[in-house]
Amino acid sequence: MSIDYSSNFIFGQEQTAFLSSKSASRQDRSVTVATGLFILFIPFAGSNQADDTTIRINGYTPGVTPFISNVSLTAGDTTVLKEIQFKIVPKPGSVTRPLSATYANYYLIDRGFENQQTGDITLPVYGLYDGYANTVTLTYSFMDGSSKQANITITTASFNDPCGYKNPTFLQHRTSASLSYDYFMGGSALLVSRVVPILLASLIMAPIFLMALNCIESSSMGLSL
Repeated sequence: MSIDYSSNFIFGQEQTAFLSSKSASRQDRSVTVATGLFILFIPFAGSNQADDTTIRINGYTPGVTPFISNVSLTAGDTTVLKEIQFKIVPKPGSVTRPLSATYANYYLIDRGFENQQTGDITLPVYGLYDGYANTVTLTYSFMDGSSKQANITITTASFNDPCGYKNPTFLQHRTSASLSYDYFMGGSALLVSRVVPILLASLIMAPIFLMALNCIESSSMGLSL
């Protein structure tokens, strides 16, 4: 009887251990399945158009002056794109705010800067420093309110300044004091036909960029935005 009981007890132990092992294995599988479902659903729960849309920077080409360049982009889906902003990082020592501009997506399409079939986008960037490696921040905004940024370095050629605008006479240097403006429009007293004004920064260390020069025919500048 004791042997039988012992045998039954041992068998009972083995059976209990087997059942416990089987139950634990089932729990492990449940945990594995639950974890798999959790991992599967988490990306979808937190996804947005900024994360889902790829925008590649292909490079840039110089414009008609060193102050303008055309950045080449390719977007995976342009239908979800709301607008693109560029912002030029000021030179060290500058107290001006960064020069920036925002293009609505419909504007890029209407002006022929965006091909909706291929996703190719040409983004005009103006106000660059001449003879300098400009850091430009691009901000892509999407229809669902999400956004993301990318940086590109645009290296420009030096500008041959025949009018002496790069060597002005300073009456008073701008300090860190806040002003209501950072750039101003000026012009020569020798205005003649076929010329346009210039746009200068309020500090020599800021982007001194010329929309056009009074001593250069406006037709040579070719800025069309």
